[in-house]
Amino acid sequence: MLKTKAISKIPKHLHKYVVEQDYDRYTSEDQEVWRFVMRQLKSFLGTNAHGAYLKGLSLTGITTDQIPEITKMDEKLIPFGWRAMPVSGFIPPAAFMEFQAFGILPIACDMRTVDHILYTPAPDIVHEAAGHAPILIDPEFSQYLKNYAEVASKAIISHEDLNLYEAIRNLSDIKEAPQSSKEDILKSEQELKIAIQNTTYISEAQFLGRMNWWTAEYGLIGSLKNPKIFGAGLLSSIGESRLAVQKPKLIPLTIDCLNYSYDITEPQPQLFVSEDFKSLNLVLNELGQTMAFKVGGLEGLRKAKEAKTVCTVVLVNDLINESKSTNESNIQTESQSSYSGILIDYNSIGLTFKGPIQIKENNEIRLLHDDVFKLKINNKTVTSVYGGPIDSSQFPDSVDFVATRVPTKNRSDYDLKKFELYSQIRLLRSNFSTQDFLKIKSEYIQNYKSEWLMGLGLLELCAPHVNLEPQLLELVNHYSQYQVKSENEKLCVDLGLALLKSEGLLL
Repeated sequence: MLKTKAISKIPKHLHKYVVEQDYDRYTSEDQEVWRFVMRQLKSFLGTNAHGAYLKGLSLTGITTDQIPEITKMDEKLIPFGWRAMPVSGFIPPAAFMEFQAFGILPIACDMRTVDHILYTPAPDIVHEAAGHAPILIDPEFSQYLKNYAEVASKAIISHEDLNLYEAIRNLSDIKEAPQSSKEDILKSEQELKIAIQNTTYISEAQFLGRMNWWTAEYGLIGSLKNPKIFGAGLLSSIGESRLAVQKPKLIPLTIDCLNYSYDITEPQPQLFVSEDFKSLNLVLNELGQTMAFKVGGLEGLRKAKEAKTVCTVVLVNDLINESKSTNESNIQTESQSSYSGILIDYNSIGLTFKGPIQIKENNEIRLLHDDVFKLKINNKTVTSVYGGPIDSSQFPDSVDFVATRVPTKNRSDYDLKKFELYSQIRLLRSNFSTQDFLKIKSEYIQNYKSEWLMGLGLLELCAPHVNLEPQLLELVNHYSQYQVKSENEKLCVDLGLALLKSEGLLL
């Protein structure tokens, strides 16, 4: 099916961010990575996450054994007032918010590799689907996300924010691309450092980003003594979800959370606990009241000029007295007009924009391609200033967005045979055969014993069968001597074995 049926819900200017999921791209190894992650998450989060988590997985079409099909998720989300749409990894923050404002959950289609099983720098389907979707079944949280998207869509984003976004997206793509060299990664990391260093102030968009981070991504809910996880960043991370319940510094959620920045590459030194989902909206409303789209005036104009990005200024004529002929009484009317462009100067007399300029008067929108546009204010009042143009679908993009997917690495004969073995392991779960198992185990020991995930799958298959006890001992012995490549791999092996023990499959 082409994308999802939700494509009809979004304006055409958002279509460029939408991609095909292309389910056939997922290898049997990808499916095993998904299964490992989901088994670990469900086991741990069943008691440590918000009560909607396990139920939400099922109701939104997310299973343990298969990477979800976004078209099916789309159908499952309809009863909860949401839809799902496959998108191209890191999309611009404004576009992401616009999707959510339309009630659409944008889902990056890429699947993290076994080497990045605990954490991937790029958005992937584990985070987007298994992290964000389950809690959407809670109506109060669902409404908060939509309210957040509406407020965030009005936030003024700075040119510094855009440079930072491009640097993060570039580094994410390069880290995940199999052909990238160490030099490529180091260069991109340096470019990101420069973008961070060049950030001179905190924009409205950054404040909204912090609000999102400490709630929808890394939020906890309940009491400080016994908080539960609801943030997608925690719900999709095997490691960080455990750190969250090991009681880092916990702080009641208030507007003060905006004073805390975050580092996406490090565990969070503190987390914020919301009493309930209703309180999220209270903090969001408090933030909204400080924003330029609410306060307007000189403060709004100052923020727009400082941002050096396209913003919209809403002007209203001072109240005019008009005579009504039927009874000679006076009524008050007001005339509103809006102007979009890059605001480069303002004073009590007028505004100066860098073009192109979008103008809305008398409910009609027109576009001017003037390099510089000067507007006299006269008797008009600036009632609102917000980020972005009046109508994005009719405003030219300053930067072209190219939809990309993480490229598939060249598959060696080793890889292809490995994928075949993973496929056979997956088949054995539904139709076990001792003979087939022994063949796969033999191939694993001879040629693939460094593949910890494959060995874990064989242990799980072998353990319930008493007649295979010698094979089980051989596999357990292999794991006891296995030389892990990294601390992350060691953690995965330990967690995998611990889960099998908790299920009674290993002693």
